[in-house]
Amino acid sequence: MPTLQVAPTSSDLLQAVADTLGKARRVVVITGAGISTNSGIPDFRSQNGLYSLIQSQYDKAQAQSRDLFDSNIWADPVKTSVFYRFATSLRQKVKDIEPTATHRFIAQLRDVGKLARVYTQNIDEIEKKLGLSTDLNHEKHQQKSAKPILSFDRGVECVFLHGSLSSLRCFLCGKVADWDEDGREGCTLSGEQPECPHCAGAAAARVEKGRRALGVGKLRPDIVLYGEEHPQSDLISPIVQHDLSAGPDVLLILGTSLRVHGLKIMVKEFAKSVHSKGGKVVFVNFTKPSESVWGDVLDFWVEWDCDAWVNDLRERKPNLWLSAEEI
Repeated sequence: MPTLQVAPTSSDLLQAVADTLGKARRVVVITGAGISTNSGIPDFRSQNGLYSLIQSQYDKAQAQSRDLFDSNIWADPVKTSVFYRFATSLRQKVKDIEPTATHRFIAQLRDVGKLARVYTQNIDEIEKKLGLSTDLNHEKHQQKSAKPILSFDRGVECVFLHGSLSSLRCFLCGKVADWDEDGREGCTLSGEQPECPHCAGAAAARVEKGRRALGVGKLRPDIVLYGEEHPQSDLISPIVQHDLSAGPDVLLILGTSLRVHGLKIMVKEFAKSVHSKGGKVVFVNFTKPSESVWGDVLDFWVEWDCDAWVNDLRERKPNLWLSAEEI
């Protein structure tokens, strides 16, 4: 069945989407840069997106937009330096960003017990500002205790598919370090690579014992570039498998162009699981999905700004915004 195109004026179809979410019990949400643009964070591919911003700020010989997010940059000291400066500037900008209506809607789905999980391509960590848990090491489906899970013990609610701007990770030992400590932010803002404190500590301890010092690794932003594997993929994979088998009845895809290969696979797997339960897949984004690729995957394409759609949904289904006690 082909994807139904839903324009902002398609009242009946918008109501059908609203009814779908109103009846949903387990919603898996997948998000991209489009849910953060109204907060002031640019997306990647639009006219005023990150790629265009990079080209305007840096010489083309230094940074060819998308190339700056490719793992090949590590072989080029100039591009590496530009990447460090750009990532640090973006991190500073994100600190003062407020959640959008879409972010708040996702948190509301959590609060009323409808959210199975949110998987995001974004690295801005806005979800944390609304209290969504993001620690991959804290996953409630792995707990064997027969005791009921308390309301504050939800497990990981938001999975960062591409890492985040919260920390730095060592190239050598793989451990993370606080970006805000020991002048590291100033170091990366100048395009330099800070030393790993874990490696430095281990090397110093060996020297103190009269042993040969080991190498000290350099720190990098803990985000996943094109061509790289997520450093915690061993934790993400079982979470995805758990959610696929748990029977989600709605897949809600917000603000992503669906161009990244790994995400395409994930969306198709979740769509298959949702459809097997008689559920629906809803895609909200300005970019038209390819009919040949997505025609039998997406049930609704809402061609609208994510926040505008959320505000319309609130008018159609105000009960979705009730507190758990009011339901």
